[in-house]
Amino acid sequence: MEESKRQGISRRGFIAGAATLAATGLVGCAAAPSNVAAQTAGSATGSLDIPTRWDYETDVIVVGAGGGGYAAVGAAHEVGARTLMIDKAKVTGGDTVLCAGMTCGPWPKRAQKDLGQTDSVESYITDWKNSHRFSSKGRAGVAEVGDTSYITRMCELFEEAFDWTSDVAGINWQMFPNAAWYPMPTWETVAPRQWRATNGIIPPLRTLINTYDDCTILTGTEVYDLICNEEGRAIGVRMIDADGKRLVAKAKRGVILTTGTFMNDRSMVTDYLPFNANRLTPGGCNTVTGDGHKMVQRIGGGLKDMTLGNHWFSKSLGSEASTMVMSWSFIGDYFGKFIGSVPGIMINYDAKRYVAESLGYNITAKTTAVQRNSIGFYVVDSQATDGLLPDNLYDDTFVTSDTLEG
Repeated sequence: MEESKRQGISRRGFIAGAATLAATGLVGCAAAPSNVAAQTAGSATGSLDIPTRWDYETDVIVVGAGGGGYAAVGAAHEVGARTLMIDKAKVTGGDTVLCAGMTCGPWPKRAQKDLGQTDSVESYITDWKNSHRFSSKGRAGVAEVGDTSYITRMCELFEEAFDWTSDVAGINWQMFPNAAWYPMPTWETVAPRQWRATNGIIPPLRTLINTYDDCTILTGTEVYDLICNEEGRAIGVRMIDADGKRLVAKAKRGVILTTGTFMNDRSMVTDYLPFNANRLTPGGCNTVTGDGHKMVQRIGGGLKDMTLGNHWFSKSLGSEASTMVMSWSFIGDYFGKFIGSVPGIMINYDAKRYVAESLGYNITAKTTAVQRNSIGFYVVDSQATDGLLPDNLYDDTFVTSDTLEG
């Protein structure tokens, strides 16, 4: 696609022009769309084996029924495209159901008016660059990226996305300027630009898409391969349903991959995120196993920056889910309670403080993993136990004493 067209594309225009985009859309961690799925003719496993009969035919196929998938269906609907959305889980929602429902971006005009703020894409990029030192690359001493075209375009489209999710999908975004959230860029131009979906993200999107008569949703169906033509364009998918039946679906205007992360593919985690891969459990639903990444690679696509974007809970392999929730109440978000409102220190078995507690679950979990037995203890006083902590924590989570020695 020509550079001028790529830079000028809108959210709706993405679907309208899907015939030229094929499967280049929402896969991997690339810095620019051209790096995500640069298809080459004849490279796909099925490129020379195009079915003569299709089980499904539609305009756009969306693989993955999380937040990105639902949004893609909404965009397709607005330009009159029929969609087939497929997810291998038995229910829709993906990781979006598990997330805190937060988003960041330049202040939309409506928020600026309501809260007396001014903002611009340029200001946001300035602050974004200031946050580089907190990123995985920044902490590893890698210089910040010079080309900001991708993040700039995301910022330019943020207001349109904010308005659509609010006015069309019915998501209630509430301003959430909490300095305890990490990573937090150093906002030197305006206040923090953070919003939380108080009514969730998937429920409103699901309600909206269920009103469409031009969208078919298949659950319990795993897409395992892209079907490409002689030019290398993705024109369909191969899949297997819950009964083990193999099916093929054709997309006249393009295939969009919104399959999420690879956090629950242990081999990919070991390859790309080797840091204590056998000690830490990455966050995510059990169906995020890098399916989209693998399919893109099989058709000759490239992946970039696969070592970024991961969040870790301090949950050892095999531990009970309740333990993760308890630790998350201290180092992440648990019903709106952050570590900033629960004062205390994290110590190891040697009674040594080993991390700045306010850095959030991503870093505190990594540093906890390298402590003896991969365990840390959060030491608090009565300020925390008298009302600041959630009331429904398990009794065996705490050990108490009336003395410092105890």
